[in-house]
Amino acid sequence: MSRDWSRLVFWQNIFAFYQAPHIRCMAQYANKEVIWVAEESLTEDRKSQGWSVPEADGVRLFAAPDDLTVAELANIDPSSSVHIFTGISAFPGVKRAFDACVGLDTTIGLLVENRDDRGSKGVMRLIKHWLDYAKYGKKVDFILAMGYTGPHGGRVWYRRCGYRPETIVPYGYFPERPADLEIYQPFSGGVDIVYLGQIIHRKGVDVLLSALAPLTDLEWTLTVIGDGELRQKMEMLSKGLGISRRVRFLGVMANSEAMKVVGAGDLFVLPSRFAGWGVVVNAALMR
Repeated sequence: MSRDWSRLVFWQNIFAFYQAPHIRCMAQYANKEVIWVAEESLTEDRKSQGWSVPEADGVRLFAAPDDLTVAELANIDPSSSVHIFTGISAFPGVKRAFDACVGLDTTIGLLVENRDDRGSKGVMRLIKHWLDYAKYGKKVDFILAMGYTGPHGGRVWYRRCGYRPETIVPYGYFPERPADLEIYQPFSGGVDIVYLGQIIHRKGVDVLLSALAPLTDLEWTLTVIGDGELRQKMEMLSKGLGISRRVRFLGVMANSEAMKVVGAGDLFVLPSRFAGWGVVVNAALMR
């Protein structure tokens, strides 16, 4: 990205609160015009998890743009603009915007997380990304890769897909440092363990419960924040393992309230079978 630029446009599926800080920082510290476009403000699933549209001071927001708006945003001073896309293979609105920018004299980037390459699904996922690279990879000027290091990091994955190493740069987004560290009272006098996230198979709450079950000779409690299709099953599992008195399921909470619970804990655990970035770990570290 050697040319001068004056506009930065992020194209994503929703206005995710964990994306807001780094996008706001772009507007604040780069002293450039920053635009954030989402194909919808928030999904119903995210609303049910307590999400809300984040504050984005200094950033222009566009939600659910029509074709005319997408074309206008793509064609405003393209040579001085940088367009960064997240999920062009997964989200039709993002792909539509990508197609509108391709062919223009503009700079195009991808903001991507790690990919799970395990098993037959991993092989199929890699083949799909090879095909994606054949279609549009040479039109991408740079990639902002999460999980840059390690054998399964974003850098390695996208090199395997055909992208040139010099176009792949390390990147990460992080929540803001909390101004107020007011916390809830600890659950017990022992070690308070906290999990925050969806209660689905990929998140591995069952792994955490099974790991804790043999440790009944130690003083610990577990707080599970969140909801999902496996919540009832996980509650039953805690009973079957004989640890239900040590585990509390708090359900969905607003992020600000959930972070207070995290702050009151001694140990945060993310037992996911796979996590593309795991920004909640960064949020916990700040507390």
